[in-house]
This record gives sequence, C-alpha cells and structure tokens, in this order.
Amino acid sequence: MRNKIFLSGLVTILLIGSSLFFYWRHYYRSFNEVDLVISQTQAEEEKNKNDNLSVINSVGQLVTSSVKSIEESDHIWGEINAPVQLIIYSDFACPVCADFSPALETLKNEFGDELVIAFRHFPLNYHQAALPAALASECAAEQGKFWDMHNKLFTLNQSRQMSISNFSEAARELELNEDKFNNCLDQEKYKDKVLEQVAAGEQAGVNGTPTIFINGVTLPGAYPLDDFVDADGKERRGLRTIIKKNLNI
Repeated sequence: MRNKIFLSGLVTILLIGSSLFFYWRHYYRSFNEVDLVISQTQAEEEKNKNDNLSVINSVGQLVTSSVKSIEESDHIWGEINAPVQLIIYSDFACPVCADFSPALETLKNEFGDELVIAFRHFPLNYHQAALPAALASECAAEQGKFWDMHNKLFTLNQSRQMSISNFSEAARELELNEDKFNNCLDQEKYKDKVLEQVAAGEQAGVNGTPTIFINGVTLPGAYPLDDFVDADGKERRGLRTIIKKNLNI
C-alpha cells in the first residue's frame, strides 16, 4: 500500500514537473520571440533613422520632390523664372522667423535677379496671433502691400505687439483703405487660402517654421547664411554657398 502511494505521488510530481517544464519552455520561447520582434522593430527604426541621417549628413541637406513649384498666385519677390527658386514657409508670430527674415533681404540684395523668393503661410497652432497675422498679410496683399505688411508684422513680432488693433494700425501706416482692410480681416476672407498652404506644406514635409526650399531641396530651420560646423562636427554649406552652387559660381 505504501509503495502504491509512493508511486502515485511520484507520478503526480513527474506530471506536474513535466507540465511546468513545457509551460516554462513555451513561455520562455514566446518571451524571446516577443523580445526579438521588439528588438527587430527597434533595429528597423534605428536603421531608418540612421538612413535618414545619412541622407542629410552626406550632403548637409534633405532632398524632397513634393513641394509645389512657385506660381503666380504666390507672394513673389523677384522674377518667377529666376534660376534659384527659394520658397519659405513661415509664421508671422514665430520669433525665429522674425529673426531670420532679414537674411532673406540680404540674399536678395546679393543675388538680385538670380534669386526669386516666394512666401507661403504656415501658422503654428500654438501661436495665437499666427493665423490673424497671416490673414492681415493677405488683406494687405489685396491692396498690393503684402511685402510691406510682411515687414510690419515681423517688426510687431519682435516688439511683442502682435494684436488685431496693431495690425489695423499697421494698415493705417501703410495708407491702406482701412474699412476694406478691417472688413477683410473681420470676415477672415483668406482663411481657406492660408489653410490650403498649410496643408500643402505638410505634404511637402514641413513641420516647423521657418522651412526653406531651394530648387527642390529642403533646409529646415533658420538655416545659416555662411558655411558652418554642425553639432556632430561636420562641415555644412550655408545658404550663400548653396545658392552659388545652384548658379555654378
């Protein structure tokens, strides 16, 4: 009787042990498989990240073909058929855009008819004055004063005086028809146009301001005028050198 009990207990232990072994084996393998998938996913993401960085790092630029070419409907500074086409997506309430804006004037003065600049709207949601300012620029453009209002708005930005009343004051200083300007602004007449430019910018890869495109090459951020060394210690071409390269100078 005692032997039967002993054997029965031994069989039970063996069965339990076997079950635990196969459970542990299955669990361990599943865990490893999940871990492997995670590792592969992380490796894939890291590879994609490094591939993207290598594209940027190899030439100091990120090439894109999705940005829409300059059109007559754009706000253009220069001749539309100029050999160097610079498109800037910008936000009038963005401090970096305001600080960068004089660089465009510097480039236009240096390269003259060889360079055309097109301004496109990309008001950021977290800048409360961005959309009203974009609309104010369009209402000024309706009276032929886009670039004048462009400069006024960035001046207001730098002095932290972005408000509807100051937009109206800027219109007065530019000798615009105030009633026409204010009605245009109140009715948000050009809101659809601004939002369409935002959507087109997003399709072209814009996700911040300023973003510049030079002949199909995107240069994110307030790109330096002169050649520079980046945080990785690599030498990069500045805007002047990039433009000269496009002109074969």
